[in-house]
Amino acid sequence: MQDFFQKNIVKRTSHAFLAFLLPLAAGLPFITWQTQHDLENDIRENLQAGNALLDSLVQHAEIATERAAPYLRMSCQTAQPYLADLVAITPDVRSIHLGENHQIYCDSLGGKGIRPIKEQLNPNDELLLLQGNRLSPVNSALVFYRNYSEGSVFSSVSVYYLRNVLSLIKSYGSTQLHIGTRWLSDKGIVTQGNAEATIELASPKYDYSLATSLSPQDYWDYFLDAKHTSLWLLLIMSVGVSSYTFWRQGKANALAPEIRRAIQAQEFEPFIQPIMDNYGRMVRAEVLMRWQHPTAGLVRPDLFIPLAEESGLIVPMTTQLMAKVRDQLAPYQSKIADDFRISFNISAKHCVGSNLVQDCQQFLSAFEHPSLLSLELTERELIEDTEEARKLFSELNQIGVRLAIDDFGTGHASLNYLQQFQFDVLKIDQSFVRMIGSNAVSSHIVDTLLDLAHRLEMQTVAEGIETAEQAAYFASRGVDYMQGYFYAKPMPMDDFLTHLAVGTWETPRIGSNKLELTEGNEKRFG
Repeated sequence: MQDFFQKNIVKRTSHAFLAFLLPLAAGLPFITWQTQHDLENDIRENLQAGNALLDSLVQHAEIATERAAPYLRMSCQTAQPYLADLVAITPDVRSIHLGENHQIYCDSLGGKGIRPIKEQLNPNDELLLLQGNRLSPVNSALVFYRNYSEGSVFSSVSVYYLRNVLSLIKSYGSTQLHIGTRWLSDKGIVTQGNAEATIELASPKYDYSLATSLSPQDYWDYFLDAKHTSLWLLLIMSVGVSSYTFWRQGKANALAPEIRRAIQAQEFEPFIQPIMDNYGRMVRAEVLMRWQHPTAGLVRPDLFIPLAEESGLIVPMTTQLMAKVRDQLAPYQSKIADDFRISFNISAKHCVGSNLVQDCQQFLSAFEHPSLLSLELTERELIEDTEEARKLFSELNQIGVRLAIDDFGTGHASLNYLQQFQFDVLKIDQSFVRMIGSNAVSSHIVDTLLDLAHRLEMQTVAEGIETAEQAAYFASRGVDYMQGYFYAKPMPMDDFLTHLAVGTWETPRIGSNKLELTEGNEKRFG
């Protein structure tokens, strides 16, 4: 059985790992696309804002050019002061130049002499990107030029203003101004030729564009800055899906085939735990299911009962267990007192579409005592109040089967719940019993539960009695029956039948609120 559970753990772990990878496999491409999409959208918005700023700069140069056009009809000596004044009153424009026949003959800077224009001027273009030539002797510049019949006017904008715009809109990657075949970087460097750009946005008004080049590192940096939350959410989702898969496969579906095999092999055995009255008489007994595995030996019930309940296999398991107890106990019924009862645990699964009534009838048919059988239903698994459930409990009541609510005080049973299903016995959960003497609140809760049972005319059983102090406490409170290791541990059916056959029992006895030990006390069970 250990090998089975180890293999099951390996299988669950591998499935959980695959479940962890599945959201990542589905989510990472989306996050990658989202990162790329959002970054490029942000870049486009920045470039659009940059175009608006540069359009304003170029427009100032265009205005200066148009205003300087009349000075083409003047001599340079006459025009130069006007050019200087025009530069002074026009924002962003660093200098204005007048030219004719591909030569500069006058400028706002006071330069004298004729200087050739080295740039190839295209009649259809109005913008140039220059670095350190006659039109921009100090540093690089953007030049707006226009040809007139009298000559040409050139208005330059300092690279300082251009770099300010490029730096302002730069977020990730490198941003450049593109005019013709030249590129101005955000560091003020002009290069010639073709440059690769991830995103390029042209001005709607002038013949230039702004471009940004992005590297994989830029996308990664943007992800770390703006999208890391998405990855954390995806990881949390993956861990959640993985944990749920591991948990879910550890439940009914994983063990169901092995449990079905065990049912076929009749490996589920009854263990009996006696229930005593205040005088040490065994008047009740609870049947507990144990799994006698062929290789693992005795399997703890907490390893398979919850899984069997969830899968619904607990129903055929209980049917088989009742048949085993019936067949083994029936030959000893002469040793059983008339008021003795034996109880089986059932779950909510037994109350929907099962043959529980027929199973109980078959069990009782082997005994002369019509009221021998009790069923215990845990409070932690409440039954829905349906027509089918009411009919089931009514039929059980008609054939003499008594009902006990187990683990009371730990669930959500209400007074109405206790009454509508007509429970006969209330079993106080061992968690309250264990704290008697050490927790005053538990004592108050127990007193309240006992008072409730008394008002509803229900018998009471204290579960999990392990000490003489606990036994004496519940005896003093008038509890009808007690169950726990203090009296007897669950034992195999054969051991129980041996005690039953010889009619002896060695057990503590509580009488007149005093605890005594009766050894070898000849006493019929009941």
